[in-house]
Amino acid sequence: MYSIKELYKDIEVLAGILEENKVDAFRFTAGIEQELIERWERENVSMLPQGYKEFIGLCNGFRYCGTEVFPLERVEVLSAPDEFEGYYCIGTYIGDGSLMLSDRNGKCYYGDHAFGIKEVEFETFVQDDILRHIKEVFVDNNMEIPENIYTRESKKEKPILSHNRYLEILEKIKAEKEKE
Repeated sequence: MYSIKELYKDIEVLAGILEENKVDAFRFTAGIEQELIERWERENVSMLPQGYKEFIGLCNGFRYCGTEVFPLERVEVLSAPDEFEGYYCIGTYIGDGSLMLSDRNGKCYYGDHAFGIKEVEFETFVQDDILRHIKEVFVDNNMEIPENIYTRESKKEKPILSHNRYLEILEKIKAEKEKE
């Protein structure tokens, strides 16, 4: 698993490329000071997930494609629906009402009305939900993802076969069958 700092750097790099190519625009807020996070934890007698604290220290809130990391001032204890009562909402994912939750002990969870609550690392949320959505924009626009970004494994993260290339291959197959 990559650190929040590494993942956030990837978000900034990819966002910059998308903005330069006029594909999308991003808004990065300033991070908040550790003292504010510590005060929030004291006042609420609760610990926040370490990854979340690191993220809001870099950028206090981020939203993209229905996935959102809440700024600290939006974090509040839930009283409804019943299955999420007592958890803190620290963000959303998918854009369908699914929540990123934290308990009072600093553990992080996916909260979904259909599938319930599942423990997860905050870093997994950033990588699998935020970076994946940004990566999909690159793929949809046939753009090359820079080396060492997202999966940190390959230079290109493009679709295996574009629709146009698929049609070209079909035409070649038809032409070769006609020759036979």
